[in-house]
Amino acid sequence: YILSRYGDWNDGQIVLIDTEEKEIMYLVEFKKIKLYNTLMITQSKVWRSNHSPLVNIVSKIFEILLNHNKIICSDSEQTENGRDFWLRRMSDAANNNLFVGLLEEDMNEDTIEWFDPKEQSYIKWIKLHSDKWNSTDIDHTRFRFVISKEKY
Repeated sequence: YILSRYGDWNDGQIVLIDTEEKEIMYLVEFKKIKLYNTLMITQSKVWRSNHSPLVNIVSKIFEILLNHNKIICSDSEQTENGRDFWLRRMSDAANNNLFVGLLEEDMNEDTIEWFDPKEQSYIKWIKLHSDKWNSTDIDHTRFRFVISKEKY
């Protein structure tokens, strides 16, 4: 297998290629967007082959993106698998002393409500905030989870 990036760290793709079968096993498109007056990276498309044998590649690519950016945010449309993936990444981030928050997009001013381990447990915080993000209400698209190396 070979892991390759196309484009730059502002707008590009990371692709996992099976060199023996000469096929793409996994692809993620990413781009920088401006929210909360801050440039952050978001995954705009994720695709995995049905017969891809590698299960940990998703979290590895997430790590790569976070290593090249100060802040990463979920996209505004999430599948159930995408939400589960983000919940796992946020749990890992909280356990590794990174900052986790819920960003609310607003026409007037975006806000981030940061998780504070001194105030409550991560489980309690995520239960409180994931309902907004998981909602089937059309309004849920203005909520995004963020993971950051710094608190803004």
